[in-house]
Amino acid sequence: MSSRAILLGFEGRLSRAMLLMWGLPTFAIALLVYLGLERALRGALPAPRTEGVAGLLVLALGFLPFAPLLVKRLHDFSASGWWLLLAAMPEIANSGALALGFGGTPVGRMIETMSFAGGGALAIIAVWPGTRGSNRYGPPPVR
Repeated sequence: MSSRAILLGFEGRLSRAMLLMWGLPTFAIALLVYLGLERALRGALPAPRTEGVAGLLVLALGFLPFAPLLVKRLHDFSASGWWLLLAAMPEIANSGALALGFGGTPVGRMIETMSFAGGGALAIIAVWPGTRGSNRYGPPPVR
């Protein structure tokens, strides 16, 4: 599979090793972008709101490099890529709540706690073993 197909395509399967190989550098770049955005917004908005706005921007910008990787990873264990939306919802809700000023409130703390479930779901996607042999999404990925 070409690097373009890995980063931009939603077809096929991706092994755990390939997810780490492509996902960790992409995550590192996203983290640096988040930190830069949060620092740039610091003077314009109060602290929790800057984190939320920066988080939403990185989630929006990071959709293209992360979604194809995670969708193909879901395909590897024969799950639909649409499950990624459910896994991402807690983090989107948390960033949205912070951006709207709910940080530190009871509702904001509840949403923040739920965001750990989203992180757990993404960890499961990363480590769950793929199906042996071909499945409905194609042949096994190159390991």
